[in-house]
Amino acid sequence: QGIDFPREAFRPTRPTFDYLYPAGSKAPPGLNSWAIVGERTVVIWMRNALGTLARLRKGLEEGTIPPTFCRLEGLASGTYDVQLWETTKSEPASVLTRTVPVSGVLTIPLPVIGHDLAVKAILRENK
Repeated sequence: QGIDFPREAFRPTRPTFDYLYPAGSKAPPGLNSWAIVGERTVVIWMRNALGTLARLRKGLEEGTIPPTFCRLEGLASGTYDVQLWETTKSEPASVLTRTVPVSGVLTIPLPVIGHDLAVKAILRENK
């Protein structure tokens, strides 16, 4: 929604994650993810690794992913408007503002994730 795919030269990449969970607890199952990075726009989709169709058909619980930090490298520096989307709804669940330093690393704090989550980040215009 609101992405001009033909005008941006998108490249695929993989985000990295820092999982936050209590010491001594079992590590979370992790996230399967992909991302594309354009000149001004970033799109990320992540899914609970245990949320497979085969598991869901068997009625197995996928559990949740605890609050996590997502990192993407190689972005233009500046201020990004970041939207976190629950994929079953047609509007963002939350909107954040994040600043990417000259190192080009965007860090996004993520909420608890059940099945999946999508992220759209757009670089603000310099005025």
